[in-house]
Amino acid sequence: EFEFYKKLLDSKMCRLVAEDVIPLDHNGRKIICGCFAVPHKKDSDRLIIDRRPVNSTEFRLDWATLPHGTLFTQLYLKPNEHVRGSGDDLSNFFYCLTEPPCMESKTVIGRAITGELAQKLGVARNKRWYMCVRVLAMGGLNSVDIAQSVHEDILKAAGCMQPNTVMQY
Repeated sequence: EFEFYKKLLDSKMCRLVAEDVIPLDHNGRKIICGCFAVPHKKDSDRLIIDRRPVNSTEFRLDWATLPHGTLFTQLYLKPNEHVRGSGDDLSNFFYCLTEPPCMESKTVIGRAITGELAQKLGVARNKRWYMCVRVLAMGGLNSVDIAQSVHEDILKAAGCMQPNTVMQY
């Protein structure tokens, strides 16, 4: 547990927050998310934040308008037309995008950290602390929309995505 938390803190993916800043649901209970790993590559797994408790308190942005890859299973082109696309996986892209400060304490994972573990992580051992995710969470209601919008803006700024050449869903 210590090694996992230390890695999250060292990578700046998370920070420790005191119990009193954790959002509460309509019954006064703390809104706590979970996390799990899914196999990704031979030497690494992908961390997924189970953000369903927080997702239920948010509205969907619906920013992502690019078609899903499965929509291209029957794509017909005229002889003078062509399609260019990328299937590259931006494996850590979500984790490069930090949440704005007002959203940072919304995605809290795991159980309370106290005592010796808290002290080893550099915080007061007599308080209750929680791990708070500072980056877009894979599993967040709007993470795909935000990441897609950022990616499109990067491509547009580099002249790689002209409005008249983009297919939208």
